Amino acid sequence: MEEILMRLILDSDYTEFITEAVRYFKDDEECMVYDTTDIIKGMSIATLLIGFTKKPVNLDEYEIKLRKRKKNLKVETKDFCKVFKKYIEKVEKIKLDMLKEIT
Repeated sequence: MEEILMRLILDSDYTEFITEAVRYFKDDEECMVYDTTDIIKGMSIATLLIGFTKKPVNLDEYEIKLRKRKKNLKVETKDFCKVFKKYIEKVEKIKLDMLKEIT
């Protein structure tokens, strides 16, 4: 999923995205450095799903699974959409451009 997101948004923006994703959990005592890969993957999936959906997101929160610790991090959807709005909008724009090309 990260590769798909990286291709959809520019490489420089993807670097910013990774930084934001890790920063999002920096104050969370449950989050460890070795959870970074799972966090980036979870945030990438959420960004793609929210950006590609036609309907409003009706989840209050979702969870990122941390494989190494068999634990989950909770993410509030509204807060996530505010923080990652730039990337979600880029995915939405790409979606619309792709739809224009095939119709």
